[in-house]
Amino acid sequence: MVAPSLRNRWIMWPAAVLLLLLLFLLLEGASLFLLYRHDRSVGRDMSRFASSHLLTRPFVRPVNPAPGKRFLGNLYFGDAAWGAYYPFDSLLGWRLAPNMAVWQGSETYLYVTDANGFIVTPGSADASRDKPPFTFRVIVLGGSTVEGQGAHTPAQNLVSALQRAAKLARATGPEGEALEFINAGVGGYHSGQEYLYLASDLVRYSPDLVIAYDGWNDSTYNNLLLAQAPAIAAPLRNRNEMETRGRVTDSFSTGGAAVLVLRNARNWITSYASQLAVVDLFNRIFPRKANPVIQLKFDPRSVEFYRQNVTAILDLGRARGIRIAHFLQPLSGVDGRAAPAKSSWELPVRQPFYSAARAMLADLQKQYPSACISDVSGVFAGTREEVYADIGHLLPGGNAIVADRIVNDLIACGALRGRNDAHR
Repeated sequence: MVAPSLRNRWIMWPAAVLLLLLLFLLLEGASLFLLYRHDRSVGRDMSRFASSHLLTRPFVRPVNPAPGKRFLGNLYFGDAAWGAYYPFDSLLGWRLAPNMAVWQGSETYLYVTDANGFIVTPGSADASRDKPPFTFRVIVLGGSTVEGQGAHTPAQNLVSALQRAAKLARATGPEGEALEFINAGVGGYHSGQEYLYLASDLVRYSPDLVIAYDGWNDSTYNNLLLAQAPAIAAPLRNRNEMETRGRVTDSFSTGGAAVLVLRNARNWITSYASQLAVVDLFNRIFPRKANPVIQLKFDPRSVEFYRQNVTAILDLGRARGIRIAHFLQPLSGVDGRAAPAKSSWELPVRQPFYSAARAMLADLQKQYPSACISDVSGVFAGTREEVYADIGHLLPGGNAIVADRIVNDLIACGALRGRNDAHR
């Protein structure tokens, strides 16, 4: 028979937990009410209010924008669920998971992948490993600007814009073949990861032309790696190398493994805590101090890393009989227009990096005359419309302008055949 005091303890602890949970729900509910009243009174868009808060999200039934794909819902910066979309890769650092659909933010940017992990429009067929007959296959490499950040849907990203621009120009392969574009952009990739991705995986798809669209991530992450981890900094290294090496080292000891478990638990908790209404309300009443600005300085070796990676891609293309095209992308602050209104810790390295990169790429064009190497960073000169979603990602209109220039350059250098050179 259980003693009364012991029985009371067994009842007391669950009751205490239940009471705490009830108090939390009441506090969260009150915070939601206050936030809703405030946001509505100031005229904010309330259509996504419920989906952006943890307590009300289960009651919202988001529509899968790509039926048949695993839909991760609306993910925000720091969400742990991003790990399912960007799984770890021992060679590349990370890659895109196959058959996924996810909204970044409150239905701000949509990403959809096919069975190969390539970005596609919802409902489109998977890219086949075997190239269809009489097809000129074009694979586009790049970071988030190719993956599609800045475009509301995949139909508005850079590669979709390239397809439309090529159609308008009546562009074909050199022998009149039909064009097929594959979007192999992966958020955060720099030219070194693109080379590894091409050499280890993408060559199996038998591309005829590979387009690399770079500049941003090489300028930022090469300088960041050189500043924070000079001992391991190298052309093919990526910014996750430091954390990956630390995690692997820690996993070999019991204490280190325990710390990893606690760190992962903390990251999981904090990734969702920001979506609590009570946290949102607290942060509005007591704004947190801004994080210290990273003092990033330009290191000339960052351009040398970039050169080695681009050269590696060019050499791989030469060895495999693949035509290579490399384009230096436009970015706010280095596109010849007025200085950006928004400041960023990345901007101090852009100008010196781009100045050196332009000269370097011009020299590579002389060394590899069969390649198409072009600086399209000034493509927005004279454009009055807003083309940037932030300090680098392009809005659909910006993608259309860049795509038109790229297709024209590809026709001019002979990589594609256009309406004005049918005699070739």
